[in-house]
Amino acid sequence: MSTHQVACSSSEMKSSSTGTHCSCQDFCEPRLVQSYCVVISGFATKLNKAELRDMEALDGFVFAQLDEHCKLGTTYALEFLSLTQFNGLWTKSNDGEGVIIGIADSGILHTHESFKDDGLMPDPPLKWRGCCQYNTKTCDPRLPSKCNNKLIGGRAMGGISSPDDEIGHETHVASIAAGSGVYNASVLIQGGGTTVGIAPKAH
Repeated sequence: MSTHQVACSSSEMKSSSTGTHCSCQDFCEPRLVQSYCVVISGFATKLNKAELRDMEALDGFVFAQLDEHCKLGTTYALEFLSLTQFNGLWTKSNDGEGVIIGIADSGILHTHESFKDDGLMPDPPLKWRGCCQYNTKTCDPRLPSKCNNKLIGGRAMGGISSPDDEIGHETHVASIAAGSGVYNASVLIQGGGTTVGIAPKAH
């Protein structure tokens, strides 16, 4: 069973398999993932091949597209954004030193190269009152910590046991914002060079 993005010519469709009336606002299938009512009339739902064929036969059906999982990746953009020029943003902002960036997303993989402390990162600002839950939910400062002067905190919320990232999204986003330099980085052997965040000295 796969997730499909389904578009229809109106926000309401009759379901031949259940005989019930479903709409974009009140969809009755429990396998509904998302509904779309603004730019396009449609929904994302989990269907097997037989159900997809039944859906294609309905009046108002336009098309269905299989949802694909794509791996996230990026390469360096220093020269493109002119960050390294004499009068560039890095020179004017001291590479973001003293800035704390907070991101609420899927977590950060603390072992990622972009968040290693190479000994050149300054200590966190004195105003920092955050918590590092990579080892324990109690954030006991007496216990060994997986955080460092780069990755200064991480919280697990919503029943998740660890702030470590399992899907890569927040790790990707955070590395763009404040990742330290990673040398000889490439994506599918393309764009080889140094990948680094916009504010590499930010925490």
